[in-house]
Amino acid sequence: MSTYTDASLIYYPSGYKAGTAYSLKPTDGSGDLTFTRASTATRVNESGLIEEVAANVPRLDNSQGGCSTLLLEPQRTNLIQYSEDFSQGYWTKSGSSVVSGFVSPKGDLSAFKMVESATTGSHIIISPTIIKAASSLDYSFSLFAKKGERDFLAYRIDAGASNGCYVCFNLSNGTISTSATLSGTGFTNASAKITLLGSGFYKCSISFNTNTQTIIRVIKSVQQTTGNPFTYSSTGDGTSGIYIYGASLEQGSYPTSYIPTSGTAVTRTQDSASKTGITSFLSSSSGCLFFNFGANNQQNSAVLGGLINGDWGTSIITRVESVGLLRVDVINGFTLLFSYISNVQINNSKIAISWVGGVLKIYINGLLKQTSGSITIPSINQLILQGGQSAALLNYSQVLLFPTNLSDTDAIALTTL
Repeated sequence: MSTYTDASLIYYPSGYKAGTAYSLKPTDGSGDLTFTRASTATRVNESGLIEEVAANVPRLDNSQGGCSTLLLEPQRTNLIQYSEDFSQGYWTKSGSSVVSGFVSPKGDLSAFKMVESATTGSHIIISPTIIKAASSLDYSFSLFAKKGERDFLAYRIDAGASNGCYVCFNLSNGTISTSATLSGTGFTNASAKITLLGSGFYKCSISFNTNTQTIIRVIKSVQQTTGNPFTYSSTGDGTSGIYIYGASLEQGSYPTSYIPTSGTAVTRTQDSASKTGITSFLSSSSGCLFFNFGANNQQNSAVLGGLINGDWGTSIITRVESVGLLRVDVINGFTLLFSYISNVQINNSKIAISWVGGVLKIYINGLLKQTSGSITIPSINQLILQGGQSAALLNYSQVLLFPTNLSDTDAIALTTL
């Protein structure tokens, strides 16, 4: 099989303009994807720097390493009102101070140094208390940090008392020194992640469920050693510290791309990419849809994308069913005709859905995973790369449509990682 010759539509993240993500094939533009996002957003560019792009401009993102991917995210709001300016009175300092004018992950001088005071005790910066509308909600807090004279950054998430959850990050080697841990009551399901961005900066995040709490407070601590920031104490020298940039608190079970704020909470709206009028690229009698994607694996019932006719009530749809589970449904007139669930590593997967004569086959990461009985494949007229009410964070590196079904040999070769 020749992918370029045999495919009717080929999308790689490459050329774009506002409102359009260009497909490699067809070359006349008839396969280009329509892209929408009503707000500005940030991406990590080819140089490893965070940069802002305008509304409706596709984000070719390099935060995953390797080649660029098309970044598609759900709507999120950064509840931190001053995400970069830690000198504001919005941030309360206790046993610490901040100094401005250091190189940030944007490549400018917008990072701060968080300095421990020459006192004995904790050395922290505290956010205002954030009031929630209801208890038992998922939240994620993240910050970009770089080691200075000190190696350790810790978070406390609490309700103004010695309970909540905490984590400690080692900025020297990029590890989690103290795993996300619950302390006392009121918070559940704490987890943490540290990811190297570049230039020594790490994105350090903690996710948690508020359970019975109705308020949240975020406390950042610069530490000389690892340990529980609820009880940590050291004697500072008045000059040592770490470098910090870009604080974000989002309602959601995982952190998304950075949303800058300056005086008020800011909302980034959802990304969406689609192509209507695809009946010339495949049909209900024969065809194949291929995705090469990465997805955040903490989101439930998150639509990855698929083929529809008007809405998801008539569709061939892929979604994250729950942690680590990938689901494929065939629906006609809101009637479920076929469903398959596979346990896969969805942060990097290749999936092909191929059909002919009412028989549909699913290939994932080099394996034929499922063959349907005889079903009526619905008519479809639109390709959607994101949709639904609870979309995950997605990174698409390749999307293909074929006008006919693929052989087992070709589909297995195409989906092999």
